[in-house]
Amino acid sequence: MMIAGDVRGWLLPQIVMAVASAAALALALWRQQPGGRGGSGGPAAAAPYALLLLLLWCLRAFERAAGAGDAAAQGRLRLAVWLLSSALTVTFAARVAPLMHGAAAVLVWAMSAATICGGFYMLDLFPLHRRLDRIN
Repeated sequence: MMIAGDVRGWLLPQIVMAVASAAALALALWRQQPGGRGGSGGPAAAAPYALLLLLLWCLRAFERAAGAGDAAAQGRLRLAVWLLSSALTVTFAARVAPLMHGAAAVLVWAMSAATICGGFYMLDLFPLHRRLDRIN
């Protein structure tokens, strides 16, 4: 677990993730064919990277709120993390499912729905004290 004041423990991974995301976004925009699906490809190519960066920011804020003992902020950030991870899952499924045939596409969407429902259960419905009791 990271300590809130330890800058070296979280700064380097964030810089690496930002540079990698920027490089992947630049490559996606460069490879985007004019007149492709949905017209302009800029927002469609940038959306997953923006969602990922927002998710990482929310996870860091959740760590800080946990260190400060702010339960209200943790609840809000838990919801934000679930929504962002669900949006990333749907974005992935929407890009992969059209490449699959019939039953495989249905399986991609079914696995996405199971992941979203399982994430909601683990983040919001499964009591935190039961998780902590199993760890200790």
